Amino acid sequence: MLNLTQLHSFIVVAEELNFRKAAQRLNLTQPPLSRQVRLLEEALGVALFVRTRHSVYLTSTGHLLLEQARTLLAQAGQVEEIVRQRGVGDCGSIVIGVSMNLAESIHCVGIEHIKRYPKINLKYREMSSTPQNEALRKCEIDVGFLRPPVNHAYVVSEPLFSQPFLVILPKTHRCAGYKKIKLAQLADENLFLFPRKNAKGLYDKVLAMYRNAGITPKIVQTTLSPQNAGSMYVATGHGIYIISSKSIMLDKDLAVVQLDEPEATMEVHVAWRKGEQSPHILHFIDTARRVFNCKPAPKYKSASLESRLCS
Repeated sequence: MLNLTQLHSFIVVAEELNFRKAAQRLNLTQPPLSRQVRLLEEALGVALFVRTRHSVYLTSTGHLLLEQARTLLAQAGQVEEIVRQRGVGDCGSIVIGVSMNLAESIHCVGIEHIKRYPKINLKYREMSSTPQNEALRKCEIDVGFLRPPVNHAYVVSEPLFSQPFLVILPKTHRCAGYKKIKLAQLADENLFLFPRKNAKGLYDKVLAMYRNAGITPKIVQTTLSPQNAGSMYVATGHGIYIISSKSIMLDKDLAVVQLDEPEATMEVHVAWRKGEQSPHILHFIDTARRVFNCKPAPKYKSASLESRLCS
């Protein structure tokens, strides 16, 4: 019979492909970790790793087991959560991922949910949109507020609202006092852009707008936020940001102008794991729908929470 502890050890080694690093992640020494993996291989009667003096890599059977093991552990965690929560009523925790510049727009969801379920404990994590997909798969967060795209292999999402694109300029810029601005008026400006791996949807949408406007942007990749250290570069005329946000609090030396281009908006979604069964998480998603007056996707309309728990 498969042992969940052994499966978890196998997953960590498979992700690190290094027993020493995997042991550090698990707060173990190498010998007991190696023993867990060896016992799993013996129980299955197959080799999961090829080990050499300098490297470790998965066998074809190991690759097959990896995805199945991740699914099995996620399902086991959900079963544990459902049983535990059913035993303690409305008490429980939900870990929520919140992408950049979304807190102001979605904080009302948390407030409304606490009114409905006062014993629930909501925990928030600031996290870029794209990494939230993997965090959901790994059960590091339970719900995400993010911008598409989402990985539909293991994530379900529904749109809640759209945000306009805003341009962040120095207060001294010739267009700082405008209500709206065209990309053609910014063609000579450096564009501070977050790495695509952190926000694929935002990155691709901004570049698509430049492309449609017939402009090649002068991209400066950065991880600095315009609300923190990045503001100093903008204020001194080194470049601009284009972000998706309803509004934003900025340094007094900066100005915000709405971008005036076709389709200069970005959807914001609520996302969760495919096949989610936790009543607390499903209740929270329902609260998000209520706050933004959104209807669930058709395949969820008939699968009410009560029918899932009482059938």
